[in-house]
Amino acid sequence: MPRKEYIEELYDGTGKPLHAGQNLEVEEDVEDDDKGPSVLYYEFEKALEELKNKKATGLDGIPAELLKALGSAGKRELFEIYNEIYIRGEWPEDYLESIIIPIEKKSGAQECVDFQTIMPSRMRQKLC
Repeated sequence: MPRKEYIEELYDGTGKPLHAGQNLEVEEDVEDDDKGPSVLYYEFEKALEELKNKKATGLDGIPAELLKALGSAGKRELFEIYNEIYIRGEWPEDYLESIIIPIEKKSGAQECVDFQTIMPSRMRQKLC
């Protein structure tokens, strides 16, 4: 099986996020006792600080260093966006897409088992 088809089949299983039928609950439809805790600003700041520098960007092309360099107003705005995603329970469509890069485990690899895959993540996703 060619590499492209193998990777598509490999990631088309149950581990792949669902698009239209994704099972996320809208906060307004959930009883108060069943809701998870809200995201707190200090938790967001901690996640932002813990992003690793000098890592490959995902499809959005935003490096961690840029997000970390935001001023207080920019960080607050980004926090509000993530809270809105959490409250609505709806992931932006572009968060459900990824780049998958096959890397040879050994030089001259021909078989799919001789490759590993990496998926550069969007820095924005790592904060959610």
